Amino acid sequence: LAQAHGALLAGQTEAKGRAIGHAMRIVDEGLKASLNLNAGGALAADLSALYAYVCQRLLQAQLSNDAAAL
Repeated sequence: LAQAHGALLAGQTEAKGRAIGHAMRIVDEGLKASLNLNAGGALAADLSALYAYVCQRLLQAQLSNDAAAL
């Protein structure tokens, strides 16, 4: 996210996109994918919702060049 923020401030659109995409893959394919919603109960469900929100904010940051969202 620090790389994405720096790229955003420097106007480096491609680097910003790569960095945000990498962060989103970590959250979605790493953290969210490792949840066991059947065994994890409410905690796993809450974490799943949190990870979805984080990905949504990252996408918003990507599309609108929103440094605060990063």
